Amino acid sequence: MERWLTRVWYERGSGASLLAPLGWAYGGIVGARRRAYTRGWLRSVSLDVPVVVIGNLTVGGTGKTPLVVWLAQRLAASGVAVGIVSRGYKAAGDGVRRVTADCDWRAVGDEPLLLRERTGCPVVVGVDRVAAAREVAREPIQLILSDDGLQHLRLARRGELVVIDGSRGFGNHRLLPAGPLREPVARVAHAAADRRARAAHTKSGIRDAAADRYRMLARRARPALRARRVPRTAGTCGGRYRASGALLSLACGAGAGADRASLSGPSSL
Repeated sequence: MERWLTRVWYERGSGASLLAPLGWAYGGIVGARRRAYTRGWLRSVSLDVPVVVIGNLTVGGTGKTPLVVWLAQRLAASGVAVGIVSRGYKAAGDGVRRVTADCDWRAVGDEPLLLRERTGCPVVVGVDRVAAAREVAREPIQLILSDDGLQHLRLARRGELVVIDGSRGFGNHRLLPAGPLREPVARVAHAAADRRARAAHTKSGIRDAAADRYRMLARRARPALRARRVPRTAGTCGGRYRASGALLSLACGAGAGADRASLSGPSSL
């Protein structure tokens, strides 16, 4: 089944059309849930410590954990106290648990244990990310990094990093199970730009130049993100995707030139 789905998602297999109705239904649920948070019907929980989520739009690994390690190490070297929360995939139990050096990987998950060993930062795992973030916030930290959890909207965040597989891209651009996408790419780019645009409004309600700039960047990013083949940027490490740079910058609130963004970091990015 896994091999068949991989062929359908990334090699333009013939089964995508058969699964399309399920993808439409899934997309409707995802869209309704996001609108519920946007309109305040469901509320996100904010913490006193800022949260940055490192996630992806597709199923499977894209290098999130190596990026979290890299960020935590660089931030710690700059004097920023960082805490990390993780889902603890395949961990035993559903409660919140602190990860220590002597933990069994079967109890907390192998990736959280790796995060603890590589960074030395306090790490907490839990299915309930809000509870995990509250637990790690008990430590004297200044920033929380969430390994995965882009779609976990209940936990409010100050920023998002979207990690994209440079070789596979977004596959056939269909939603689960017809494709690898957890949510539409264009919707995320638009939502990120819209958040930055709203933040750029002055108290009098007059939109300033920053708001127009972010909306312009979103319009320029969306056609490339929807394309079957995402154009590559010449001269960047590993031929990094131009569109992924735009999406990363919009999500993080970068300024002008986001369509040419390039980050120096893990090769998996």
